[in-house]
Amino acid sequence: MRIYTYIKSDYPEQSQDELLYKRDKLHSYARSSDMEIVKGYIDRGVCSEYDWHRRPSFAGVQMHMLDNYHDPPVKHLLIQDLVEISVQPHIAQFVVFGLENQGITVLGSEGRDYTKPDTDEEKMIREIFKSMGQYEREASRSNMKRGLMRHRRDGTTPKTNGAFGWRKGEKETLLLIKELEKQHYSNNMIADELNSRLEQDGWPVPRIANKWTHGIISRILKKERSNANLEWRIERY
Repeated sequence: MRIYTYIKSDYPEQSQDELLYKRDKLHSYARSSDMEIVKGYIDRGVCSEYDWHRRPSFAGVQMHMLDNYHDPPVKHLLIQDLVEISVQPHIAQFVVFGLENQGITVLGSEGRDYTKPDTDEEKMIREIFKSMGQYEREASRSNMKRGLMRHRRDGTTPKTNGAFGWRKGEKETLLLIKELEKQHYSNNMIADELNSRLEQDGWPVPRIANKWTHGIISRILKKERSNANLEWRIERY
């Protein structure tokens, strides 16, 4: 199992030696559990008083996992315990739940898989987040569907360019991107594959450039992850 590790300071004035001891202890557990450490992330001087989204290294490890920075992609994050994310259990569970929806598994140094809640409190928090997410997806889909039906009735077209996949020829490209991601292609590898098809088969070029790049693939996949129900729009447009 290939993993990233993440630790932070327990208090703002924690010494470098104490922090490195904490890191070495976490890495020792990882190696004893047959985990391959791809990279370790440390937020020095940043403790639980800082919100999780204000920690530069924690933001960095999330970005690398979501963007498939390493090849093959790393989808497991090892932490000491949930306090590394937040001292407030519901905030920590919210972050773990969000990462889980992006295909990322958060592990603890005591053999915990935090994507599998143990306590009744954790299960309750998970159910609340699932219900909120389902409501938002259904509301978004319903609003979009009504808008498209109105445009078809009036014979008009949406003013927005729409997500990638709306325009002619983009549907096949989008499906190929998603299929390659499932096969654990990195964003760079996906871009190379699409560029080779541009030369051979005349596939559509991206909207903002003359060739596919890592960044363009990353933005398309992020949009897909934020709206798992995009397929119905492509089919009905």
